[in-house]
Amino acid sequence: MIEGKGTLREQMMRCYMLGYIMQRHNDRMIVEKYHDYDTYKALKKEKTVEILHRAGIPRSISKAIVMIVPSMEIPISVFICSWLFMSYSFRWLIHKKVTYHNKKFTLKINLQEKRLVDLLGSAGYGPQNVLAIDIPQTVMNYKSFQVVSLFSGITYGQLWNSFVYALRTCFFEIIKYHKDDLLFRAYSSFPYYICFYFVENLDNSNELVFFNHYERWSYLFGNSHLKRIYVQHGIMPKDHIKRINCDVAYYINQTQREILEYTIFSNKPEARFRKLFEYSGDEKLKNNGMKNVLVICVALFWDSHMSILKRLYDKHVNIYLKPHPGDNIDIFNKLKEEYPKVVVLGKFDYPKVDYVISYNSTLADEYEMHDIPVYRYKDKDFDLKVEGIVAESK
Repeated sequence: MIEGKGTLREQMMRCYMLGYIMQRHNDRMIVEKYHDYDTYKALKKEKTVEILHRAGIPRSISKAIVMIVPSMEIPISVFICSWLFMSYSFRWLIHKKVTYHNKKFTLKINLQEKRLVDLLGSAGYGPQNVLAIDIPQTVMNYKSFQVVSLFSGITYGQLWNSFVYALRTCFFEIIKYHKDDLLFRAYSSFPYYICFYFVENLDNSNELVFFNHYERWSYLFGNSHLKRIYVQHGIMPKDHIKRINCDVAYYINQTQREILEYTIFSNKPEARFRKLFEYSGDEKLKNNGMKNVLVICVALFWDSHMSILKRLYDKHVNIYLKPHPGDNIDIFNKLKEEYPKVVVLGKFDYPKVDYVISYNSTLADEYEMHDIPVYRYKDKDFDLKVEGIVAESK
């Protein structure tokens, strides 16, 4: 797949591991900038306990789980990979093998269908002309796309190789990085390697459309032999390394184009710009004469969100919480027990508000491009700006 970069097995495992390392690097930067933890591992433990506790598991039991499960991760991973191999073997047997020509492919992984449709639409594509590759164990159900199975485009020998490589990855990743990380879920490398083979088997008449930029899927698509079309999903900082190639890139704005061309892409792709979101959900705004303040949320910045909620509640402003599409919205709905005046928006509501408060998010940038004032937690004068909202609302 990548000329001069070793055997196909070495390329597959390198792409997966580089994706893991870059994901961890990104998370560790967040820890260092925004959280008071000694290590990334400490943050991961605490956040895992919080997630389990919010799911109804007592905190003492949650802590015990986080203490015990990592020590058993290798046997757990071997068991899961072995079970998946038996399941995948049956699915391989029942799927008709297909050869694809002149198709565009994207991944059916962690994006909700509407979000995927919106991203494709921002670049001028639609479900009618893009096939979604079904990655095993994903829970998303796409109804408007033609979904294709990985098992329709690989050999049984490639399935077996993927199983063996996944076992090797589990041992390597856990043994090498267990001192400063935990809960690797390295068995996810199994379907990743199958997908790698699927893409490798496609002929040059096909194209790939992808949105990932700093994890394993970007390495897979960004180093493919096919034509690669990148649609920017989230904003990027300036401290990532060049690692993928691309033929056409749809950026959020000119600033992000310069950052991505400097940091991510080894080449200089044909540059285009995707459309911004359109306002929606305005019917949920309160027409009571008070200023509307949107707080863009993600679970990782929970403490910051709670702090701003306490500061602005009952300050003559309307507060709207906008959960990240990847977060459980029930967590935010529970806040209404303590803050009944707060409005929790749907994951695809983008109302026209007066102010936006956010971490360093893509949506915040897009609101700013719509000429809405955006105040970020990292701003040096953030507290002064928040006080300005309160003063204006009196």
